[in-house]
Amino acid sequence: MTRTAQIVIAVVSIAVASVLIFSQLPTQGFQSDLAKVGNGTPTVVLGFQNHSPVGIQAMDVVNQVRNDFEDGADFIIADVTAEDGQAFAEEHGTQDGYVGIFNAGGEPQNVYEVPEDAQALRQILERELNL
Repeated sequence: MTRTAQIVIAVVSIAVASVLIFSQLPTQGFQSDLAKVGNGTPTVVLGFQNHSPVGIQAMDVVNQVRNDFEDGADFIIADVTAEDGQAFAEEHGTQDGYVGIFNAGGEPQNVYEVPEDAQALRQILERELNL
């Protein structure tokens, strides 16, 4: 194999690996500014720990239903490994894999462990958000 062929294979391999790695990053467009809770819009806060199977599964389920509710609610991540996310989780019970539902004024309504089934989460959000 020529040196040029080896370089091309290496570059293509790195490019493919980069695409695969970046496609697996879990934040998927969630906001992380917890100060937005109480901004006049109901808010769903997902407790999340990066690289945690529980958090990644919960985020996947939330993403399956999020588009149905984004017109009437904000979706925010509380990174439980960051100082502000950890403090928020301790105050409101939004640990890894849980969602906290907050009304437009920022008052906590309920906290739920994210179910494995998107339809079950959809029913919770419909009931809690009155949408």
